[in-house]
Amino acid sequence: MLALSAAMVWAAGNVAMKGKLMGCDLTSLTAWQMTIGAVVLAVYNVFVGDWYAEWNTLSIACIAYNGALASAVAFMLWCYLIKHMEASKAAISSLAVPVVGIVSGIVFLGESLTLAMGMGMLLVFAGIVLAQKG
Repeated sequence: MLALSAAMVWAAGNVAMKGKLMGCDLTSLTAWQMTIGAVVLAVYNVFVGDWYAEWNTLSIACIAYNGALASAVAFMLWCYLIKHMEASKAAISSLAVPVVGIVSGIVFLGESLTLAMGMGMLLVFAGIVLAQKG
């Protein structure tokens, strides 16, 4: 149920962005999105989370990477896609995320590629290509 709810909220957000927010500057939109998201998560953390954090060079680097690059830049790129493509076709491209995860695991973590994973990646790409053309 949680995964289905997340998918529904993600889809509704994409449609709302495409319909109402695309006249906005993408940098401003991203800044507001990240700020509101951070505030919501901070409030949530007060009630259910643990405030302990071990502050060192690695944790600060991870926060900088996840906040600035992995979240903000990725969200700006996503907004750009939504602005310049049909929302349905842009959403289909997000199906490549698991493939990127598998390849990243192989390259950066030394994980192995199985025949089933390779075939699955080919099927995902074939599905994306077919959906984009249809």
